[in-house]
Order: sequence, then C-alpha cells, then structure tokens
Amino acid sequence: RGEAPSGLGDYSDVPFHQLPRTFLGSEPAIAPAEMRSLRFPLPAKLNAILSNHENEHIVSWMPHGQAWRIHDLDRFRDQILPVYFDC
Repeated sequence: RGEAPSGLGDYSDVPFHQLPRTFLGSEPAIAPAEMRSLRFPLPAKLNAILSNHENEHIVSWMPHGQAWRIHDLDRFRDQILPVYFDC
C-alpha cells in the first residue's frame, strides 16, 4: 500500500517543475482548437489538456502521477471544455 505499481517511479515528493521531461511528455503537436474534432478520443484530449502547462492552475496531475485533479471547476468548464470539446 502506498507504493507505485511495478515499473513506475514514485514521484509523490517531486515538485511538478522538477519532474523529468520524459515523464511529462511533450507539448501536443495539434492545436487545442483542433482537438474538438470527434476523431480524437477522450484519452488523447485529456493528454493534451494535462500536457498544456498553461492549464496547471486549473487542472493537473496529482503528485503521484496516477490521477488528475480539477482545481478550478468554473474555469475548467468555461475555459478548457469549450476549447477541446464541441459543447
């Protein structure tokens, strides 16, 4: 209990800005507005949202890297959902 699954590092005590670049991935190659298309499945859209560092104050990965959290529901609804989803 409390241990990362086999093969995953424990990043629970590592500040977000100090995480290895390979862990964070790269910026999405597709513009966020293009993600509204139905051809992009939810996991791809979620990855793009969470990879965009401009969204960190609204939604981000939890420190352990196994879940994500919405920090500001109103801004998530008003600023992020309309960009990535056709609502």
